Amino acid sequence: MSSKALSPATKKLQEAEIAHHAAKEAPEAGKEGTAERFEAAKVIPPQIRSITSSTMAAAAIRARLAYLVTSMFTTGMLDENFQQLRSMEENGTAALGYVTEMINLFIKDTKRILNDIAGLLNQPVVDYDIVDVLVRQLKGCSYSVGAKKVNLSCMQFRRFYEPRSKERCLMALALAWNEFCEVRSKFEAMMQIYCLVSELEEQIAAYGPN
Repeated sequence: MSSKALSPATKKLQEAEIAHHAAKEAPEAGKEGTAERFEAAKVIPPQIRSITSSTMAAAAIRARLAYLVTSMFTTGMLDENFQQLRSMEENGTAALGYVTEMINLFIKDTKRILNDIAGLLNQPVVDYDIVDVLVRQLKGCSYSVGAKKVNLSCMQFRRFYEPRSKERCLMALALAWNEFCEVRSKFEAMMQIYCLVSELEEQIAAYGPN
């Protein structure tokens, strides 16, 4: 018995019905796949997920630290003395936290010295011999952490106070303050990153093998 040819309208209806069923089944299959992935994720122990998350975060923060330090070298803000500080901490020659300790000491001492110089230059009669002593101290502080631009500003200072020019010394002081403020801002950002890395490393160690 020969079958009748389907009319174009009937064909369209059948095609539409097939497409409807296919569209209905596709989301269900997707849901099943999502559910399977969710169940698989639950198999991973929470501590493993925590370690992975902390490790990735620590790596990202270390990358930020590396970028910051590189930019400070590129702009001439730091010299090789700072790298020596980091190497001492990394190879165990100095205790952990040594770099942060030296930076804090630099910030504290440099601010005090600059304030003392400002006080001397504000006197009616300036004692340039004491200014000389303070500038030498400032040079030593900046050298200890590799603060290159602050160190260079000390050389500028000496050029101006040797001829006993108060006006030029005030200009040199302003330059030294500016260089100090810039490197201090970068150092403070660096220390915040060091703290974040330390916290994440403690988290990773806490989830380590028992």
